[in-house]
Amino acid sequence: MYKELNDRLKKVLNFKGSAVAVALSNDKPELERLDEKIRLCEMLNEALNEGRSFYTSSEEHACDGGAYHIGLREMPVELRSGEFLYRRVGIFGSARAARRFFSSNQGVEPGTLKYASFSPLDKANFEPDVVVLVCSAKDGMRAVEASAYESGKAAKGNSGPICSTIMAVPYLTGDIVYTLGDLAGRRFSKIDDGEIFIGVPFEKMDELVNGLEKIAERHH
Repeated sequence: MYKELNDRLKKVLNFKGSAVAVALSNDKPELERLDEKIRLCEMLNEALNEGRSFYTSSEEHACDGGAYHIGLREMPVELRSGEFLYRRVGIFGSARAARRFFSSNQGVEPGTLKYASFSPLDKANFEPDVVVLVCSAKDGMRAVEASAYESGKAAKGNSGPICSTIMAVPYLTGDIVYTLGDLAGRRFSKIDDGEIFIGVPFEKMDELVNGLEKIAERHH
């Protein structure tokens, strides 16, 4: 369905695995349901590196943060209070700091969506809401520059968990977002040390690819 778009993208940008189509919906997708309970960042890896297409509901999500940020369920109190990231994960010096971090991460309103679908872009049988790319920092820079080719308005950098930065934020704002990722996101999506994530609202994919193609033409 989107093979031509994916082929155009591959000609002008080097990225790992496949571009990944992600859709958030309330209508049951015409896909196989994921048959295991894993983290959202592992789901990204299944499409990115294993070439799998599937849909999930809240039940298949092993990580509360991932399910929360894409609107599938409420966040447990331990996470909202900051206690989990402070005491158990140990990446903040206080529950207060962890709470501040949590509240700064944008998410879809909990319980407003039922399903999340994942697929390599060239195999997707659904219209994506967001397309996720994993690429080197250098190629990420090229994509950011290309996103501003016509408008002069470049992609935005964001920090925080990838379920927020490259899924929820592009979905809610319509902005192209790049991020270094987070500890769990990098580990479970199995990206390399020198790679970054980019989340592209689907309606901006043509604009991004056109920019990359035109820049490539001008430099040959």
